[in-house]
Amino acid sequence: MKRIVMIILTSLMVFGLTGCIKDDSTAIIEDEDDQAPVVTALSSEADEDADADVAEDKQARIDDTQALTAIKNYCYINMPGLKDIEDSGKGTVYWDISSSDKNEIVVMFRSYTGAQVRYYIDSATGDTFVTESVPEISDEEKKTDEHFNVRDFSDGEIVNVYEVTDSELSEEYMAEGKYVTIVRYFEMADGTWKTKFNSYNYRLEITGQADGMEKECTLVYLSNIEDIPFEQAYKAAGVSSSYEINNEDCFDQKDAVLVAMKW
Repeated sequence: MKRIVMIILTSLMVFGLTGCIKDDSTAIIEDEDDQAPVVTALSSEADEDADADVAEDKQARIDDTQALTAIKNYCYINMPGLKDIEDSGKGTVYWDISSSDKNEIVVMFRSYTGAQVRYYIDSATGDTFVTESVPEISDEEKKTDEHFNVRDFSDGEIVNVYEVTDSELSEEYMAEGKYVTIVRYFEMADGTWKTKFNSYNYRLEITGQADGMEKECTLVYLSNIEDIPFEQAYKAAGVSSSYEINNEDCFDQKDAVLVAMKW
């Protein structure tokens, strides 16, 4: 049984799967006579776009603190292993404000490789482009292909990063009762949690013993559901062939996602 679990666990890690995912898709077919006039739909969409533009105009400008926090979050999310290097002191890593005025903020990130990456942020819209230079080779800044909106990374501050466990260490960790992390996730300063794509209010450690298992296992879910029964968590994890998995047992990833486990 343990070998079967290892094979399934390896599949989860290699293919980036997180157990079963609820399929809420439905196909809606309407009679042509029942369809609303196209002009009405276009008018509604135009009104929504106008409302969105007004809301964006009312957004406060980004300040230096928000810009610095957002760029750090961006780097942690998009550069696996960066937080470990920073915390271990194995490489020189830091961020600072290179320049700032009412229109633009420039945040400089000094990478452990020696490169200097500068993020040019429009303080009104949040639109950001990136340049890179390597002082030991050339001070010339070269624009990269990166382009994003810094507001997408400004909802809180990342304080801890949980990296995916190296596949070569998974069996050893299982034997030692250590957590095997299958999805990279982040702890926020306000006590919430994030994956790269979603935010969650809870980190649940759900422990139990399934039929046919020699000992208990613990499944770690990031969740917006306050409590998840072990049986449902175990079925949704997809690590056992003993249970028939139904769509009702699975989670929408916005509601809950399996990120780690141990035996």
